[in-house]
Amino acid sequence: MRRFLLSAAKILVSAALLYLALRKTDFAALAARIDATSLGWLAAAVAATIFQLFVNAVRWRAIGACCEAPLTTGRSMRYAMIGSFFN
Repeated sequence: MRRFLLSAAKILVSAALLYLALRKTDFAALAARIDATSLGWLAAAVAATIFQLFVNAVRWRAIGACCEAPLTTGRSMRYAMIGSFFN
């Protein structure tokens, strides 16, 4: 029961913060700005970000190997994505 209440509280806080952050956003204007021509640039930006995360993961994998704390590429990629999310 305690675990359920804690999860419910986290969801409520997240929903409240999203509401506060997005309450004055005009989604119609945002959709109009993201037209077919800018979707290519958006895809390029996402691809560049994922590539950057992959290079970062490979770097941390090499650092871990030097420190005798080996990481798999998948685990280091996961940690890089988590770090990027919270950064």
